[in-house]
Amino acid sequence: MGVTEKMRKILVVITTAFVPWGGLTTVAMNYYRAMDKRDLQIDFASDSETVPALAGELEENGSRYIQLPDRKRHPVKYAGSLFRVLRSGRYGLIHVHGNSATMLAELIPAWILRVRKRIVHVHTTQSSHLVTHTIMKLPMNMLATERIAVSKAAGCYLYGKRKFILLNNAIDVNRYRYNAEYRKEYRKRLGLSEKEYVLGTVGKLHASKNTLFLVDVFYKIRLKCRTAKLLIVGDGELRTEIEKRIAQLGIESHCMLVGMQMDTSPFLSVMDVFVFPSQYEGLGLALVEAQAAGLPCYASDRVPQEAAVTESVEFMALEQGAEEWAALIYERGICGDRTAASQYAEKQICRSGYHILTEAERLRKIYSEKQKGK
Repeated sequence: MGVTEKMRKILVVITTAFVPWGGLTTVAMNYYRAMDKRDLQIDFASDSETVPALAGELEENGSRYIQLPDRKRHPVKYAGSLFRVLRSGRYGLIHVHGNSATMLAELIPAWILRVRKRIVHVHTTQSSHLVTHTIMKLPMNMLATERIAVSKAAGCYLYGKRKFILLNNAIDVNRYRYNAEYRKEYRKRLGLSEKEYVLGTVGKLHASKNTLFLVDVFYKIRLKCRTAKLLIVGDGELRTEIEKRIAQLGIESHCMLVGMQMDTSPFLSVMDVFVFPSQYEGLGLALVEAQAAGLPCYASDRVPQEAAVTESVEFMALEQGAEEWAALIYERGICGDRTAASQYAEKQICRSGYHILTEAERLRKIYSEKQKGK
């Protein structure tokens, strides 16, 4: 598909790694796949290498991926390169996905080049660069022409009392629907029988996800249920520490760390219970996906309430401790009919505004609307 003069040129910038298992990338690509792109030229950029499958998908859809210099190590080179990309590509809109006010780094080149629409899109409620975030917060808000947030809490964290658009972290419900064949196939791959009780989670092995706490919860459940297994889908800097905790508790043969996965949906069908004890979240996309799979879900009360789009989510305080979490999770048991639960969840997800087709159309309208005063 060629680019015509009438097409609106958009550059989507991911401030983390552009990989299929990255949270920001997942959200951005969910929208990209579902959006009507007939008069839009949407390209992507970040400072990481990507995988051939993702780059190939963009190319097949008439888009391209642009790798920028390292954002943290070489911020000046990064900004300069982004400036040249925006100028040579003649982009009329930049959409920056990020977690803090450091998105100012992307807005400055766009502002200098008079890119008319400059969108910032926040995905979390805390920053790991607090000083920098605080300094950049005001100028970032001044240079942004549109502000988007994945939850009210995330919007208030970055934009304060300024107006922002709440755009749900929507999903393709068909993709995450419970699949009995997946369950059978992937349980076999993992060496699991149908009788085994599988607790699971999906997410980066990062302090914010609180996976060490999940290991402690599982250990307590294991004392009550000898068929219990733990399935962790994800990877990250805390993997070694998590593996040490598992070894200390003597539960190595009962825990499966399967790493990052291109597609997490088969693993959700494998699980019996989904546990999400995050320290903080912008929304918690994995929790929405788990609900679509018909799973009973347990999340910390630090996860935004908007993520509970069905009645299958129970929020608990981390202060209650692993013992109490384990007791409640084990007492509640598993879902008797996952197929029915998944079908019911799909209806609730659609009604709650988390169906990707609905939200992708909303984002398209944001892209297509003329900037006020322009």
